Amino acid sequence: MGFQVRRAVESDLPRLPGIERSAARAFRKLGMDRIADEPPSPVSFHRDVLETGILWVAEKPAALLVGFLAMIRIDGEAHVKEVSVAQDHARQGVGRSLMAAAIEWARGQGFPSVTLTTFRTVAMNGPFYRSLGFREIPADQMGPELAAIRRNEEERGLDEWPRVAMRLRLC
Repeated sequence: MGFQVRRAVESDLPRLPGIERSAARAFRKLGMDRIADEPPSPVSFHRDVLETGILWVAEKPAALLVGFLAMIRIDGEAHVKEVSVAQDHARQGVGRSLMAAAIEWARGQGFPSVTLTTFRTVAMNGPFYRSLGFREIPADQMGPELAAIRRNEEERGLDEWPRVAMRLRLC
């Protein structure tokens, strides 16, 4: 595997925007330049997640961070807010390992499910999450906070490429 997944610490936070920028470059290859050009989440976002949610990092030897996952609580469910893997470490199991850590944590905390929003057809998004057992959530089955996230995505124009909310039932 060549990396370990661990809970993030404060000193990791300044390195996360660089990982996010690197991960976003993959969207340019798909003609999704507007997504690739979005600025990364500020360190303050990651600090908030570290303090109120759960934040994991994937680390290679010599303290090289290659990916992260930010999870928050919404609608009584664990919600994956973001997964980013540096481009030069993509397709090496980093995202899958980060998701496994998040899912296992959520299960251990007694959450009924894990939710996320993603691009339906982008291979590293919808199909990837379907391979982990996530299923699309019809709009009438979304809690109010998840529905608000989807409305915000629509307002930002992200539905130019089909987006969906997905859920993995844990119990």
